[in-house]
Order: sequence, then structure tokens, then C-alpha cells
Amino acid sequence: PPEPLPPHIPPPPATAPSARDLLLALLACSPSSPGVPPAVVSTSRAWFDIATPLRLAALHAVRAGPPLHLMQALQGRSSSQQQHQFHASLVLSLAISSASDASPECRAAASAVIEALPVSDAAVVPVLHAAMPASGQPLQQQQHPEAEAGVQETPSKKPKKSSKRANADAGGADGSGASVAPGEGRLDLAVLLLEVLQWKAVQGEERVVAAAQQLLEALADLMGPLAQPHSALASSPESDDEGAAAGAEGAPASSKKASKRQQKQAAEAAAAAASAASSSLAGYAAQLILTLMEGVARRHLQQQQQQRAGPGGEALGVLSLPLVVRVAQQAPDSAVRNAALSLLAVLAAAKPAAVLSHVLEVLAIVHRSSATTDDTYSHRVGLTALSAVVPAWLEAGKGLQDLWASVVDALPSLPAHRRLGLLSALLQASPQEASLPCALVTLLQAAACALEAPHPEGAEKEQERLGEAAAAMRPSEWLLDLATQLSLQVPHDVRLLCFAALLPASVQAASDEAAALLPRIAVTFVAEQIKSRSLRAHHTQGGASSDELQKGCEALMAQALAQVQALVSAREQLAHPDSAAKKGSSKKSGKTSDASSVRRQERAIRLSIEGLYRLFEGLQAIMASQSYMEALLRLAASPGDKVCRRALRLFADKAASLPTEFERITHQPGISKKDKEAKAHSLATSALKVCPVLSSPSLGSASSLTRQAALLAYTSVLRGCGSSYPQPLLAVLPTAVKCASEDASCAVRGSGLAAIAAAAHMCGAQLVPMLPQASAAVLNAMESTCSKLSTPTALAAAEQRAAAGVGHPAQAAAPDAATASKQQAAEDAEEGGEDAEAAVELAAALSALGALVQKLGPFLSPYLPRLLRALLHPATLARGALGGKGAPSAGAAPSAGGEGGTASPSIAAAANAVRASLPSCVPARLLLQPLFGCLPHAMAAGGMGPTAALMRMVAAAAAGMEASVAAAHHEAIFGFLLRALGGRH
Repeated sequence: PPEPLPPHIPPPPATAPSARDLLLALLACSPSSPGVPPAVVSTSRAWFDIATPLRLAALHAVRAGPPLHLMQALQGRSSSQQQHQFHASLVLSLAISSASDASPECRAAASAVIEALPVSDAAVVPVLHAAMPASGQPLQQQQHPEAEAGVQETPSKKPKKSSKRANADAGGADGSGASVAPGEGRLDLAVLLLEVLQWKAVQGEERVVAAAQQLLEALADLMGPLAQPHSALASSPESDDEGAAAGAEGAPASSKKASKRQQKQAAEAAAAAASAASSSLAGYAAQLILTLMEGVARRHLQQQQQQRAGPGGEALGVLSLPLVVRVAQQAPDSAVRNAALSLLAVLAAAKPAAVLSHVLEVLAIVHRSSATTDDTYSHRVGLTALSAVVPAWLEAGKGLQDLWASVVDALPSLPAHRRLGLLSALLQASPQEASLPCALVTLLQAAACALEAPHPEGAEKEQERLGEAAAAMRPSEWLLDLATQLSLQVPHDVRLLCFAALLPASVQAASDEAAALLPRIAVTFVAEQIKSRSLRAHHTQGGASSDELQKGCEALMAQALAQVQALVSAREQLAHPDSAAKKGSSKKSGKTSDASSVRRQERAIRLSIEGLYRLFEGLQAIMASQSYMEALLRLAASPGDKVCRRALRLFADKAASLPTEFERITHQPGISKKDKEAKAHSLATSALKVCPVLSSPSLGSASSLTRQAALLAYTSVLRGCGSSYPQPLLAVLPTAVKCASEDASCAVRGSGLAAIAAAAHMCGAQLVPMLPQASAAVLNAMESTCSKLSTPTALAAAEQRAAAGVGHPAQAAAPDAATASKQQAAEDAEEGGEDAEAAVELAAALSALGALVQKLGPFLSPYLPRLLRALLHPATLARGALGGKGAPSAGAAPSAGGEGGTASPSIAAAANAVRASLPSCVPARLLLQPLFGCLPHAMAAGGMGPTAALMRMVAAAAAGMEASVAAAHHEAIFGFLLRALGGRH
């Protein structure tokens, strides 16, 4: 009788395995492979370990011919169904071998066989159907927290891990059917096949996609995070069970209850681990299915783009977009969600009409992904999905407001460094000119709501304690910063057009209240943005890009002007609520009945207009001068004295740079002389449009400050264009002369005198027809102011004005905003009263007189006696001189230039300059007799100061004479000196 077998060798199988079963087992390198009957399972595992050469031979045999020939060789004649079953089992066995064979040669050979082996839907679909959970026996579902388990695993590691799990979980299956019978829930086998299909093409894609989609729908509620089973299985429940059982055998009776509890706990732990593993496997299967569907959709999309038909069209029609959205919403971790979002991005491009109804849902999924997962890959996938669904939304004719509102509402929950990327993706996926204004309005509206929201108790103290960190965390701060960064994403010209669209959009979002907080924030935001260095540099470069930039500037200026006019109209309605109500122009007149409400509205309107003025100042640096000045003149023509005054002052500031503009045009390279002349003429034409404003009858009824602003603007244009275009400027000079002589305001008279000085400097001899009126206005101003400044009180007031920097001729003629404010303060100041105003006017008159002497000296002969008497008045002479009024005390050095007068240093210096220029500008034959005739007047003025000044003027005239001229006038000069030195005088 045969000897009994050792205990480690199993008994021989009852039924010998067939050649087909042995081949599959060899290929799978394990007796527990799918499709291997129990007869093969009972074979010793050691036999498989030593059968590596046999496995290699089997792999080479399969690779040598189609599986149909191999099937016929193994089983003879077989049906088509049996062939497909064998085909499916062969693919699964090869997948196991390529992933987990101990031999590298076998793994490489199995991978090569799979690559060469054709796979059809008949082999795949039964496996996917068999993976469906059986009725009444679903996979155990485990609830998972919303937090993500970690970073997504790399695709290269997933097949090995899943294949190992499949080998560990695979049980004895019969040889009929495609590995398992349908309904047994063998998801591990489906995972093996899905891993192969990630890179292996399959015949009959539409049937495979339909079956995979059915499996995905069944697994949607059973998915678990992929990373959880590793921690759940780390405790090794099987080893715990064995240890508990071993302890129970040797334990006393008293500890049996404890051992039973341990066994129960171990069983529960094992069940929990099994449940976690099954839900994780479901999640991994869902990820594989989504990736498979994405590959099919992407191939079809490429065929659409190449305008050719292909086999993927039917499979694409089978794909269910609502199911993909549902899976993305219920995804247990970032791996499944990223796979679903990638598929949605492809489907949005291939089927835009189908994705239209799910755009907002996709946005919500992207927001959740960005908020819960902060890895780069998830962020990139979310942005790709967002960019893909936006075109479908826009093609359907829907607006961008809902999209931007959804994105901005989700910003607080996102990491700070991910917010700008999400906004930029939406901006790049939509038309920038339409999208950026909508985005900015939404962001600024959120900032306005944050500012208006009530602050909790102790919030201010906490912010003071945190300092700058607290300011950075405030939504009103980072929302504005995001708006700034987002606006920098578009070109300069498009940015300005968007800013122009932002202004009316902000008013519309604020219920057409131009003075509301949101429009004020929008205006302030735009004013800050247009002052950026990049915009200024872009403007100075010139060229076509600069032309596009000017279009944006003009559009922005037009919107700002319209908003100013609306605010002025609203202010007028507040000032006259009764008349507005009668006209029916004020729909909200009931609100203005409350005085406090009126004050709040007036303050809001004032702040809004001030913000728009700052916007105009910012446009001055980047907007073309002609367009900028014309726009300001249109604003000056609008009703409202304050608006007109501010527009004229801005115009004066811009016109002050006209000489620089003409110089730049002259030296601009690459332009012909004719083009340069045309550009200069266009610029001058725009500047000369201020002349009708000065001659307008409505200017007479305007305030003194507005009249002064108009004269400042006119003077600035005179300095810039007077020499080249004198006629249109001199045509309105009588208006300036009239203001200099007849206006009731000292500031307006001073500005008129400054205009006369500028006309004399720039127009020269062309001013001769207007010389009688101009000289009369100047001399009248000097005589009236000198009489006012001849008292000690006037002297003290003049000293105060000189210390304040007011009264200098250069300041009286300067057209900039700083000087205008000083002149406004001079008019409104109470200290010094009329004497202080007279000092300012006298300084302006001396400036005008000096210009007339320098440019029109030979034509001043009829006015010289009066002119000299004014220049010899004590009010124009320096103090402390020659024993006259205000002489220094004994032992003190006399002040430099002291002449015994009452003038402040600045006025005395201006008068000295005019007196010194007379001998060189007026011929001696015209000047000497008026000088000699002023001697009695100088002696009668009191003190020696006027006479000494006269003597210096005569000395200067004699020193500048030529010999022939001196010979002709020497007797008259000696006679004058004898009269001046007479003791009786």
C-alpha cells in the first residue's frame, strides 16, 4: 500500500484540471486567480513558484496567435459565447500577471501580450455587469467626513495596489461565464479590467461606456476615499483574531469572557476594515470609469475639431452628464472629484448644449474643490472645468452676472492664494471687455457691503492690536486688492474701456443712486488705477497702441462727465426740493424733507464729485491734451457754478503744459514737418476754444472765483499759443481788460492784469491797438492800490501778505491750482482787509506794467508821465532809506536798497525792476522829458526816496546813451541836475 502523504502536502484533486484551466492559472501565476476551478485551487502553491518557465512559454504561446486559435487547440470546437468567456478570463489573467507576477520576465511578457491582444466589448461588458452589487447585498457604505484624505495618488501606483487587493480578495469562481456570474458584486475584477482599459483601446466603445456608466450609477452612493483602507487595515485584524484565539485556548475560565470580548472587538474591526476596503474600491472604480469616459469623450472631441466622423460619436451620446455632475458632488475625495471635473471639462467642449443647465452646479463643485483641497493639481483641474463651461453659458445668451456672483460669494471660503487664480480663469474664459466690468462691479459691491456691515463689539480694538495684519484680513481690503490684480490681467486699452463701463454699471447696481457708496468706491478705484506707472509709460510710447489707449480715455472721460452732470442735477434738486417736486423731476422728494437726510445726501454728492475731480486729474497724465481740454470745456458749459470753476481750473493746469507739448511735437522723430504742423494746429485749436468761455455773457453772472478761473485758463492759453495764434486770443482781450479795471473782486482784477501781462509778453507789437485800454487799466490799478497802501496799517498788512507768500507777481500770474487756492484765500481772508487785497493787486499791476515796458516801450510815450508818477509813489519804494520815513536808527546799517518808502520787499523789487528797464526799453528822446517833468512830483511826495529814485533813473538813462545822443541832451540833463540840487527845494 502507498505511504501516507506528509501533512504539508494536500491530497490529490478529485477531478483533474483541464488544459484551459491550467493555462489560465499559469498565466495568473496563482491558483486563486479568477476563472480557475476548485480543482486547480487544491494544487500546491509551490508548484506555481517553480513553473516560471512554463508561464513564459504560455505567454509566448498566447502572443504567437489569436485567442481563437488557442481556444480551438485547447477545447476543440467551441461556441462564440465560450470564446468570449475565455477571452475575458484571458485578459483578467494577463492583467494579474502583469501587475503581480514575481518574475520580471513574466510581468514584461504579460504586458506585451495585453498590448498586442485585441479587446472587444463582448469580453468587457459581462465583467462590468458582474461587478454590479447584488440585489439586497450592496457593498457596505461608510460615511466619510467632508475633509479630504490627502493628496491624490499617482496613476502609476494605482494598478499595482488595486491588483494586489484583487488577488487577496479573489475567491474561487467557477469556470463558466466571464469569471463570475452577474450579481455577485466582484468589483475587484472589474477594477482589473478598467485599469487595462485606461490605456488599451476597446472595440465597441458605446456598449462598454454604457455598461461602465451603469456600474458608476450603482457605485455613486457607495464610494469611499481611496486613502482610508491603508489606515483601516494597518492593524491587521487577521493577526489579532489569531492572537485572541490562541490566548483563549490557554486562558483560565475566568478570562474566557474577556477573550470573547476581544474576539468580538476583533471581528468588528475586521468588518470595519472590510467595509472601508469595499467603499474605497468603489471609489477607485468610479475614478477609473470617469477616466475611461474622459478618454472616449476626448477622442470624439478631437474628431469634431478635425471635422471627421469616428467611432466615438455613439459612445459620446451614451454619456450621462447629470450622472457625472452627481458623482462630482458626492465625490468622497479629490481623486474622484478631479476625475469628474476633467470629464465635465471635455463634455462641455463636446456637448455645450447639454452642459448649459449644469453650469452653476459645476461652479459650486469647483468652489468646494478649491476650498477643501489645496494641491496644485486639483486647483488646475478646477480651473480647467470652469473655463470649459463658461463658453456654453455665453453661447446660450446668458449674462455673466450670475457667474461672477457665484464666484465672488465663494471667495471667503477659499485659500487666499487661490482666489486670484479662480477669478482670472473666469475672466480669460469670457470676453474681457464685457466680463471685467461685471467682475469689478461684483467685487466692489462685496467690498461696499463689507464696509456697511456692522462691526461686532471689540472689533476695533482687536484690529488696532493686530495692526496691518488685521487690515489685510478685512474683506474690504482684500476684495479691492483682488479687483486691482484682476484689472491688471487685461491690456491697457481694454482696461480703460472696462473702467468706462464700470462707472455706469456701478450706478445701476446702486439703484441709479450716483452718490451711493458703491459708485463712490468705483470712482475712487478707477482714479487710483489710472495713476499707475504702467499706463503712463504706455501713453508716452505712442503708436497704434497709444491710439487705442486714447479711445479708452475718451470713453472714461465721457462717462465721468455724465456722472458729474447727474450729481449736479441731484444737488440742484436737493437745494430746491419744492420746484423739483412741482416739475415732477424728483421721484424721491419725500426723502429730502428730513434735514438730516438732506445733509447726508449733500455730503455724499460732494464726496462723489470730489472723487470724479481726482479722476479727471489722473486722466490729465495719460489722455491726449486736445481731447482732455475739449472734454473739460464741455464740463464747464454744464449748469453749476462750482463744476464750471473746477473744470476751468483743471483746464488751466493742462494748458500750462502747452509749451512742453509743442516742443515735444517739434522734436518728435519719424514724422514729417507737415504732420507736425497739423498736430500742433489741432492742439492749439482745442486750447483756443476757451476764448468763447471768457466772452460768454453767462460768465458775468458767475461767482468771482469762477471768473477768476476763466481768466487763469485764458492766461495759460496765452502763454502757450499767444505767439503763434494771437488774433483769436486778442479778440477776447477786452473782456480781460474790463475785468482788470471794473470788476468788484480784487482777485478777479489781479487775474485780469495777469492776462494783460501774458498778452504783452506773447503778442508784442500786435497788442498796440489795445494799448490805450490795457495801459489805462494797469495805471488805474497802480494808482488806486498805491493810495490804499500809503498808510501804516497798510504797511503792516503788506508785511503779513509777504510772509504768507502772497503778492509776488509770479504768483499773481501763475495759473496752477495752488496759486488759485492762494488767490481764493486772499479774497476770503479777513486779516489785512482791503489793504491786503490791494497788495496783491499792486503786484499784479507791476507785473503787467513791466511786460508793457519790455515789449511795447517805444509805444508808451503818451503814458510815460502818469507811469513815472506811479513808479515814484512811496508805496512802490523800499522801506528805511536816506532819512526818510522809516529810516533806521542811529548806528544801524541802512537796509539794502532802502528808499524811504512803504512797500514790502516783493513789491519794491518788482517796482525796481520796472524802473531799471525803462532806460533800456524806452528811447532817451522819449523818456528824458517825462523824467525831468516828474521832479516836482517826486519832491512833493515827501522824503528823499522818490527824488533819489528819479535821480537813479536819470543816471541810468544817461549812462546808456551813445555819444551822439548824449551830446544832443547834455544841456537838458545839466539843467535837471541843477534844479534837483537847488537848496531851496
